[in-house]
Order: sequence, then C-alpha cells, then structure tokens
Amino acid sequence: MRINDRTMRISDRVRCESAIEHDAILQHAWLTDVLTRLPEWPEDRLAELLPLEGFTLSG
Repeated sequence: MRINDRTMRISDRVRCESAIEHDAILQHAWLTDVLTRLPEWPEDRLAELLPLEGFTLSG
C-alpha cells in the first residue's frame, strides 16, 4: 500500500468514526427531548415525536 493510499484510508476511517460519534450525540439529544416532552404530549400527536418520516406507531 502506498503512503497516499494509507493516509486516505486512515482519514476516511477518522471521518467515519467522527460521524458515528456525532450521530450518537444527536440520538441522545433527540431521546432526551422526547422523554422530556412525553408526559405532557397529547396521545393523538405521538407520531410527531418519531425521529424520521415514514416510521409508524404500531398498536
């Protein structure tokens, strides 16, 4: 493996791990927000608290 290839692979890995860490922080923030709102949130609007469009509530 050439040095440039190795450097690019390491750089890609660092960026990927940074993105994963950032995503975990966003997930934690979303969950904290939902758990804070949930006790007072109207039952007929629960779908609004779902993280992504296209998720559905079963039941």
